[in-house]
Amino acid sequence: MLKTVKKFLGMRKCFLLTVPAYYPVWHSRYGEDTQLVTRLSRSRDAKIHAIKFNIGYWRDAACKFSTGKYDLLICYKGDDPEERKFYPLKHACYLHIQVGRFPIEGKDHILIDGREVAVDKVARNEGYSVDDFLELRKHVGSREFCIVHFTEFRY
Repeated sequence: MLKTVKKFLGMRKCFLLTVPAYYPVWHSRYGEDTQLVTRLSRSRDAKIHAIKFNIGYWRDAACKFSTGKYDLLICYKGDDPEERKFYPLKHACYLHIQVGRFPIEGKDHILIDGREVAVDKVARNEGYSVDDFLELRKHVGSREFCIVHFTEFRY
């Protein structure tokens, strides 16, 4: 019955893409505002993708999104760790992923789908300064991650 009502009302399933409102505990700027929430609404220096570590989930999400039966909602999580409350920012028209990783040597590029891309370009598109972004390298090492694009842009 509930399925029928949702279908009738045009409500679709939704994937939540969260962006951090504050720097995480492992970052040297822990607790400071990341400014990513405001960068999502800018036309210049805008955040156009998000780095996530659950590659399998986002691959599945991209496949399901391509059917046209799902939406992508970009949101941020409230700062209360006891309460899992999400605040919507915007709906995205695109969902595409690329796999990336930091190379073992060299700090000036990232491997994305096997191609070298300049770190400063990825950092800018992620919404961070290069120094803040490179702290991610210290945290993840050379482990693979996915870049979830929510615009037409691809590397």
